[in-house]
Amino acid sequence: MAGTDGFVALYRQHRRPVLAYIRLRVDGADLAEDLAEEVFVIALRRTREGADVGLSWLLTTARNVIGNEYQRRDRDRERVAALAELAAAGGGAAGDPAAALGSDAALVRAAIADLPPEDQLVVRLTYWDGLSAAEVGRVMELSITAVWSRLSRARAALRAALDDGSDVGPAARRGGELDTAPGGAR
Repeated sequence: MAGTDGFVALYRQHRRPVLAYIRLRVDGADLAEDLAEEVFVIALRRTREGADVGLSWLLTTARNVIGNEYQRRDRDRERVAALAELAAAGGGAAGDPAAALGSDAALVRAAIADLPPEDQLVVRLTYWDGLSAAEVGRVMELSITAVWSRLSRARAALRAALDDGSDVGPAARRGGELDTAPGGAR
């Protein structure tokens, strides 16, 4: 238990400086808290492996975690911009929700945003990231059956939201590409 006690002391001693470091570099206190906790999860793993973890290591790790967050945010923005371009052009790749629905990307984003967070994630992992049901299950810690269930529920909710009188194409009314299985399999 000396390892656990050592980590608790490390956490208590360095949490505030790590959090302050992160708060200066990101927008939002909640995001800073989340990233700080991620730093300490990594630190816990490292201390269990026998590594010597101090403040400089924690701050270096915090810098890397912040960089990862910025990269994730940039990728998300690029995906949204690509969806908007595809919707404006009226085309797109198979599996692209906005292109498959033949609707405005903003309409699709709004419909997805209205889903429960878990359903939003399964849709994004499936259609934006192109993961298979097994891969989505590993990410979300769900069985493949649970992934299919969430995805079916999310697709039904999206069809209902997009079919409620909004001006969407016939593909949306039939279910379009949203009836495609995760990872592109049918």
